[in-house]
Parts: sequence; structure tokens; C-alpha cells
Amino acid sequence: SSLNGWTRDTAQQQLLERRYPAAAAMAAKLMKETKSPAVRVQAMWTLSLLHPKQAAAIAAFLSDADPRVRRNAVRILGSQEPQNEA
Repeated sequence: SSLNGWTRDTAQQQLLERRYPAAAAMAAKLMKETKSPAVRVQAMWTLSLLHPKQAAAIAAFLSDADPRVRRNAVRILGSQEPQNEA
């Protein structure tokens, strides 16, 4: 949740490399609780990379007040493969 981009990037890299089991839940929680648009965006990307089937959690940010958050939610959802629910 650091406002320092380098710190967030480094933490994200470590979480993705180590595949820490609780990281997806932590990213989802951070996404919902932070007031910083930059932190929301990074948490969304982290969640999408750790747990690609979290489209519903990310879709909630399509109506975020910050246009950067909305734009990244669209990018994330557009880059994911469609889920078959057959």
C-alpha cells in the first residue's frame, strides 16, 4: 500500500515470483480498502496475475471514480481469456 511506486513494484515482483498463497487475498483486500488510485491499479494487476479468475472483483472497478482505475480494469478484463461455464 506504499505510495512509493518503486516499493510497490518491488513488492509486486516478489509476490509474483514467490507465488505466496495469501497474496491474491491480500491484493483483493487492498484493492477494496485503499484510497490511492495508483495502489488500486497495482493491486488489480497483481490479483489478475496471481488469480486470473477474479474477473468479478476487477469488474467492480469499471465504475471507479478515477478514470485511470477504470481504464486499467478494462485492460485487465480485456486481456483475460473468456471463462467457459459449461
